[in-house]
Amino acid sequence: MKKSNRGGWHSDLGLLNWLDIKTTNHLITKIKNGIEEMLVFFNPDFNIKQHELSKLAWANVSEYGHYNSLHTHPDAIWSGVYYVDDGGDPTSKIVFPDPRVAASMIQNNLNPFSGSDFELTPHSGLLAVFPSWLQHSVKPYQGNKRGF
Repeated sequence: MKKSNRGGWHSDLGLLNWLDIKTTNHLITKIKNGIEEMLVFFNPDFNIKQHELSKLAWANVSEYGHYNSLHTHPDAIWSGVYYVDDGGDPTSKIVFPDPRVAASMIQNNLNPFSGSDFELTPHSGLLAVFPSWLQHSVKPYQGNKRGF
């Protein structure tokens, strides 16, 4: 599929239907635990067992120069990225621009809320959960690992 990916491979949206059952269960557990950890941080009384989660997943594989353009994930509350393999390139970061447009009005090292982008360095096994409305992109992959 072609979505926000510029180059690379983007699976269909049914990843959880075509993976083997052991891998699917591992991935679902990882996602649920990540969402629960994040929500409990904000609300210590949160209990994920009281909620039914609908899950949609896909895979992206990038090779040299491939990236993902700025996008959001409509029709979802939470989104995440799980790095099965970071490809050995710490520069291919996921970037979250500050959504507060006016925050960039005064750029100064005395202002810790100056509207800078937040960049997350990938590493194998990392799960990052974020609100689906939060714009994000991925910098071009500069490693030399081949996807398949």
